[in-house]
Amino acid sequence: MSVFLFACASVPPQKDFEEKKNTDSSNFKFVSYDNEIVSAETDTQNYYKIFIDKKYSGSTNVALRSQKKKFEAKLIEDRHLLRVERYIYHESLKTWSMDEALRQPDYLYFDIQKKRRTVVTLEYSKDGAAKKFVVTYEPIE
Repeated sequence: MSVFLFACASVPPQKDFEEKKNTDSSNFKFVSYDNEIVSAETDTQNYYKIFIDKKYSGSTNVALRSQKKKFEAKLIEDRHLLRVERYIYHESLKTWSMDEALRQPDYLYFDIQKKRRTVVTLEYSKDGAAKKFVVTYEPIE
């Protein structure tokens, strides 16, 4: 007799949330956090699904909105398209859901350059109402 186990929809799969280790081979890093949390009640857990060039590439670690969520990857030198989906944990319902459409960031084009790590930071302010991407570069030895 076979027994089938179904994953609970309220819990994200753990394999998607293994934080990527910072290695010399990564030349792209995504970081996000909320920098103006109004109260502890609004500082809920969240994570991001990462899509690069319209393909699912992985997820960030799960952390409170005020804490940094990170994702790293090795990409070819070229121009790339980034889309992220923000997911929020609802403590009262014990479920995850995609955040409201107004709180989802726009697409972002970014470049991968030789011997440089592209760091895309997504900052939320005003308790998640305002958001902006900041792109910086770090040297890779």
